[in-house]
Amino acid sequence: DEEGMNFTQAAHAVGVSKRTGKAWRNGRTRATGRNEKPLVDRYRSTMDKPKPLHPRHLSQEERIQIADRLRLGDSIRAIARLPGRDPGTVGREVERNRNPGSGGY
Repeated sequence: DEEGMNFTQAAHAVGVSKRTGKAWRNGRTRATGRNEKPLVDRYRSTMDKPKPLHPRHLSQEERIQIADRLRLGDSIRAIARLPGRDPGTVGREVERNRNPGSGGY
C-alpha cells in the first residue's frame, strides 16, 4: 500500500516552492489576465514513457554490468567483450563517471 507524497513534499522533492508547485498543478493567471493551462496536463502524455535509447548509448543494464565486472577486477577489454562493445566505449564510460574522491566507478 503506497501512499506517495503530500503536495508540499512533492514540491520540495523537485526543488520548487509550494506556490510554484500549485501553479504547475492548477495553472495560473498572468498579470495580463491571460490564463495558462496547468503544466502537468501538458506533460502528462510524456510522463512515465521512457524514450527509446539509441544503440550507441550504453543502457542502464550495461552500466550495472560494467560496475559489477570492475568490482570483480576484470579488465576493460574483458568487460567490453561481454555486451559486444568497443573497449574504448567502456573505457570512456568508466573515466567519465569515475568518483574523483575514491577513483571508483
